[in-house]
Amino acid sequence: MRKGKVLWRSWFVGSAFAFLQACKSQIDMSQLLHKQAPVFALPNQDGRVVDMAEYFGKVPVVLFFYPGDFTPGCTREACAFRDVYQELSRAGVAVFGISADSVEKHRRFREAYQLPYDLLSDKDDRVARFYGVGKTFFLKDRVTFLIDANGAVMEVYKSPIRFERHARLALEKLASAP
Repeated sequence: MRKGKVLWRSWFVGSAFAFLQACKSQIDMSQLLHKQAPVFALPNQDGRVVDMAEYFGKVPVVLFFYPGDFTPGCTREACAFRDVYQELSRAGVAVFGISADSVEKHRRFREAYQLPYDLLSDKDDRVARFYGVGKTFFLKDRVTFLIDANGAVMEVYKSPIRFERHARLALEKLASAP
C-alpha cells in the first residue's frame, strides 16, 4: 500500500471520529431540551461572580457560547446580540455570552464593541462541557441556549456558519413567548 493511501485513511478515520464526537455533543445538548437548565456561577468581565440561580426560573435567559473574543466570527456574533439587546431587554430577557477567555480579555472585548450584556469567563470549559458544548473538527462550537422564565431550556441553536442568526432567532422566539 502506498504511503499516500495510508495517510489519507488516517485522516479519514480521524475526521470520522471528530464527526462522531460532534454528533455526541449534539445529542447531549438535545437532552437538555424542555428540562431545567443547569445552574452555574462564573465571573463576568469585571470579576464579579454571576450566579444563574438569580436568573433561572425568574426571567428568560439567552446563553450563547462562542470560541473566543476578538476573532472575526465571534465579534460578528457578539455584535448581533448587541444589536438586538434593547428589544430582548424590553421583553425582560437577560443575555450572557460565555467563552474560555479571561476576565480581562472579556473586559477589553466588551469595551471595544460596546456590548451591553455580561461576558462570562469559563476558563476550564467546565460549564460548556456541562451544557454539552464541545468541538466540531477541532473548533469550539457556537451554541445558543434559550431558557424560559420557568428555567427550562426551550431552544438550542447550533451553527458553525450561520451563527449571526442566533440573535434574531432568540429575539423572535423569546419576544413571542407568553
